[in-house]
Amino acid sequence: MYKHFALITLPLLCGVIARAAPIACPTGTVQDYTTTVNAAGGCFEDGLLFTQFQYLSSSAGSGVALPASSVAVAPLVNAAGTGFGFQLSGGFAAAPNSVSDAILQYQISTINTQPLLSSVNLSFNGTFTGSGIANVSENYCPGGTVVPPGAGCNALSNIFVQTSNGGTMLQSMAVFPGVSSLTVSKNIQVNGGTSGTATISSVTNQFQTQPIPEEPIPEPSAFLLLGSGLVGVAMVRRRLRP
Repeated sequence: MYKHFALITLPLLCGVIARAAPIACPTGTVQDYTTTVNAAGGCFEDGLLFTQFQYLSSSAGSGVALPASSVAVAPLVNAAGTGFGFQLSGGFAAAPNSVSDAILQYQISTINTQPLLSSVNLSFNGTFTGSGIANVSENYCPGGTVVPPGAGCNALSNIFVQTSNGGTMLQSMAVFPGVSSLTVSKNIQVNGGTSGTATISSVTNQFQTQPIPEEPIPEPSAFLLLGSGLVGVAMVRRRLRP
């Protein structure tokens, strides 16, 4: 009886361990990240691990609360290969007297635990007419490990992009001393106001990493000097020997 039990449970245990291994960040939807990626223990790309994905959506008036399955996610690596992030694509839209709102939050950490995360970049393609406002507000915590980042964070900060009658800023960036982890929470919102419209179909987040410093390689001349010094020491000892 005990032998049969051991033979049955061992494959099950191995299956659990396999599912808990982080996977490569997929192209899919936010729902894929809040389910499959979370169940795998996160996803990795370009030396970074992304975990603890959470998504909430709401609406008011005639606005539509987009479900996680309606927001596409595409992993994104910059041309220099030193930054990684996500591009979110969804039909966030608001007519007059309506609002559509979504919150996406997660943690980023370096796979090698070195303090290489040094900046966060936020951009979007919001549009508006009349009294409409499209904006994305992102709270972030350098060194944070808890999602949402406001919980127990001593260095909570914010970056913000917006387009409206009050002005347009499509990109924002923050730089900070290198850390090994970072938590973020982005609030995506379109508000038509009393007589306008607003849309957002693309939001991009990128996280810059510093290159790992290389140990200096001694020049050949340094080896020659070291060898000469050792020879000199040996000769002095030979002369002092009685």
